[in-house]
Amino acid sequence: AASDKGNVWHAVVERFHQWRDVGAPEHDVEVFMRVLDEQLDPLCVENPRYWSVKQLFASYAVAFVAWWQAREREGWQLKHSEYAPQPFQTQIITDGAGQIQHELQWRGRIDQVDECVNEHGEIQWSLIDYKTNNLMNYKKRIRDHEETQLAFYINLIEAGTQLQVVDARYVGVERHAERRLPEAHLGDATYIHTQAAQLRQQVHDVFLQMVQGAPLIALGEKGACVYCDYRALCRKDYAVPISLVQANDATQKGGV
Repeated sequence: AASDKGNVWHAVVERFHQWRDVGAPEHDVEVFMRVLDEQLDPLCVENPRYWSVKQLFASYAVAFVAWWQAREREGWQLKHSEYAPQPFQTQIITDGAGQIQHELQWRGRIDQVDECVNEHGEIQWSLIDYKTNNLMNYKKRIRDHEETQLAFYINLIEAGTQLQVVDARYVGVERHAERRLPEAHLGDATYIHTQAAQLRQQVHDVFLQMVQGAPLIALGEKGACVYCDYRALCRKDYAVPISLVQANDATQKGGV
């Protein structure tokens, strides 16, 4: 599964950073290959399908190392891998009269957090989410201003720290990564915080509607829901109304 492959990639990247010698970047590809042996060989023994995953990841070695070394030249250093901030009260839902209706805790895990120090001596963070599938859909969501995952991570980080997130991006680990790792940037520092604030307001508004008993349209993905026998329960706009289904059944039974 894509999630299994993603989990293995996260483990490989984390161990790579643990094993590499920052002062000897010329050995990075060799280190990466040794990490693949350490992480993938036991899995290959249990399930032969992992041999193809190992071969795939090995084909990304040169591109991944080049990508990471370029980030180092920009001043970025790894701060966290598989980072899950401690949950705490992050958002209070209030009504129009200012009365507290609900309290939310934001929880999540971020693949990678990088850190740098700017010219003013301020610590800044960059958030990275690795994707083992094509980035096309993620790029489209960003273009259409519909991206929420990276915006969620920004809220998750900045709600519990004084550190500033200045960058958030997807990094592709898929077939194009043999040449270079494709990326999808959420935007510049100003835009990403606009998106984070917009998501936070949307969460507030939706939860306020829920606690006040408003009927809400259920979420769902059309690509999956159209194959579900119970899709009409979700009240999606592309679901066939039950009245039309019943009328069609009656027509067919009548032999018309």
